[in-house]
Amino acid sequence: MNFAYDQNNKILYAGGHGVGSDIHALAINPLDSNRLYAFSVDNGVFGTKDGIYKTTDEGKTFTQINSEIKNLAAITFDESNPKTLYAATSDGIVFRGIDGGKNWSKVNG
Repeated sequence: MNFAYDQNNKILYAGGHGVGSDIHALAINPLDSNRLYAFSVDNGVFGTKDGIYKTTDEGKTFTQINSEIKNLAAITFDESNPKTLYAATSDGIVFRGIDGGKNWSKVNG
């Protein structure tokens, strides 16, 4: 498991295979620790669909916000604008969500 930290030593994200048996990437909002984003695989901890999931209550409940991005290896917030997220796949494709993850577009690939 890999962690990235901000200048105040707060965890920005954890990524790579090994965050959990079913969670492959995790990001914590730097301004609101109640908001987390996680990527899970088919039949994983969130049910039968792989995709990006969001919680606003410290992980008590999760809602799927994307099912099209596959093979996610890392997810993180833009430090200057926490409504913007970046997600990278294991094959090097990077996606950006500028509205809290509701809509995603390819940055490269």
